[in-house]
Amino acid sequence: MMQYEEDLAVTVTSSVDPVVVAAAGELDAFTRSRLIRVLARVLSRDVSAVIVDVSGLSFIDATSYSALIDLTNQARSEGRILLFRSPSRAFLRARELIDKDLVLEIE
Repeated sequence: MMQYEEDLAVTVTSSVDPVVVAAAGELDAFTRSRLIRVLARVLSRDVSAVIVDVSGLSFIDATSYSALIDLTNQARSEGRILLFRSPSRAFLRARELIDKDLVLEIE
C-alpha cells in the first residue's frame, strides 16, 4: 500500500483584520484545494484584507498560481484585499512566468 503525505501546510497565524495565512511546502494540483478552501473561508468573513505569507512555498505550479489570481480578482470584486507577503523564489518565478499584469500584489 502506498501512502501519500500532504506536502503543504496552511496555517491561519492571525485572526484579526487583516487575517494572516501562511502557506509552506508545495502548492500543486494535489494540495491547491487546501489553501484555496482556507482563503475562501477567511474571505467569506467580515474582513477587509487577508495577507498570505508565501515565504515557505518551495514550489507552485501554474494552475495553482492562476487559482490565486482568480481568488484575488473575486476578493477585489467584493471589496476585499488579498496580499502576498515575503514571496519565495518559487513564487517569484511563477509570478514572472504567469502574472504579466501583476494581479497578485506583494506586500
